[in-house]
Amino acid sequence: MLLTDYTTPDEIRAVLGVESDELSDATLDLRMYASAFAIELNAISSTLAADHATISAEDESVRTAIEQRVFDAMAAFAPYAVAKALAPALPLFAPKQVTDGKASVTRDSASPYNVTLAGILAQYDYYRGVLSDTYTEYKTGTAPSLILRPFVVGSTPSTDPVTG
Repeated sequence: MLLTDYTTPDEIRAVLGVESDELSDATLDLRMYASAFAIELNAISSTLAADHATISAEDESVRTAIEQRVFDAMAAFAPYAVAKALAPALPLFAPKQVTDGKASVTRDSASPYNVTLAGILAQYDYYRGVLSDTYTEYKTGTAPSLILRPFVVGSTPSTDPVTG
């Protein structure tokens, strides 16, 4: 499996907020990241990668609406899934400060990256759900049922708040 079939190194770097000199293409080409992504896809469905390859091979003009939605959901999910695999190492390759005078690089602990990591995980969860639901609809022909939950509910107190 090649990650470039699903996403680009620039998209992964954009999610992490780093540049190509901080996270090289050679690092992103390591087999461990492709394997981690393959595991992610198999967790959704064992046929997802094969179906995505079939959809990708089709000309965009002949794809059905649901095929295009699966393709788009995969394109949105893939960079976040790979970024999630890279996230624990973010403090190691994303410098806190780079100076030009003596070519020094300062690295920081994980604390400045907590907001970035939380955002990556939130987007990963969201796009994983979108991909899973869209792929389920693609395979079964029916959309998953939505459960609407009330967030605001009116209530009447059992006693009069003025008179007690």
